[in-house]
Amino acid sequence: MTAAMPRRPGTGPRDGGFSLIEMLIALLVISVGLLGMAGLQAYSLRNNVSAYHRTLADDLAYQVFDAMRANRPAALSGDYKFALGDPVPTSASTRAETDLVHWFYRRPANQSGPTGLFDRYLPGGMGAIDCTTNAPNCVVIVQWNDTRGQGLGATQQLSVSTRL
Repeated sequence: MTAAMPRRPGTGPRDGGFSLIEMLIALLVISVGLLGMAGLQAYSLRNNVSAYHRTLADDLAYQVFDAMRANRPAALSGDYKFALGDPVPTSASTRAETDLVHWFYRRPANQSGPTGLFDRYLPGGMGAIDCTTNAPNCVVIVQWNDTRGQGLGATQQLSVSTRL
C-alpha cells in the first residue's frame, strides 16, 4: 500500500475564491478610479468650453477686420471706432455702421428680430475697435465672461491688432 500524502495548509477545496474583504477592497479601488475619471472628464469639458469661447472671440475679431479692409478709408477715418461698454447700434445709415450692426447682431433663420452676437455666443460679450490712435494699425478687443472655464468673476479679453 501507498502511504497517503498529507495535505498542505491552504490547499483545500474552499481556498480557491475571493473573500468578501478582497471583493470590497477591489470595489473601493475601482470606485476611486471611476471618480477620478469623472473629475477628469468635468475638468476637460470646462476647459474645452473656455477654448471654444477663445476661438469664437478670435473669429469675431477677424470678421470685423475683413469688413474694415473692405471699407478702408472709413476705418482709417475713425468711423469704426467703438469703445467697450458703448451702446450697441441697432440701425445703420453708413457702410461702417452697417458693418458694426452686422458684427454685433446676427439674425437666426427662425427669428425676426436681431439677436446679439456677443450675448448669443460669448456670455457677457462686448467688443471694442480703435483705428484712430495708431492709424493704419487697428486694434479689436473682444471681452467675455469666462466664469464657466476659469471660475467666478473671470473676465477674458482678447486683443488683436492688424495693419489695414
